[in-house]
Amino acid sequence: MELKIDEGGPVSVVQVSGELDAEQFMDALHDLVSQEAPKLAIDLSAMATIDSQGLSSLVGLVNSARLREGDVVLVAPTSFVAGVLNVTRLDAWVTICPTLEEAIQHLS
Repeated sequence: MELKIDEGGPVSVVQVSGELDAEQFMDALHDLVSQEAPKLAIDLSAMATIDSQGLSSLVGLVNSARLREGDVVLVAPTSFVAGVLNVTRLDAWVTICPTLEEAIQHLS
């Protein structure tokens, strides 16, 4: 898994590529979701697969942000990841935007 984090604006943008490593993912984003009212856009357009631990880490991230009056938006998941989000019904619980621009607009 490779993560690129851009904290240069009101919305932090996280690009995930490869297979999501739950422990590394949560460690890398812990400080971001520990802030007051964190706003994160998680770009999944280059994430090939996701497993149950990856789903669990996404749920934990969203919960942590929401507990601090923030939010997380998922951006452009690949067809495999979108299918998993649909089957698990997480797509009804978390906002998914087709583009990064729409995610930033949603979070602003």
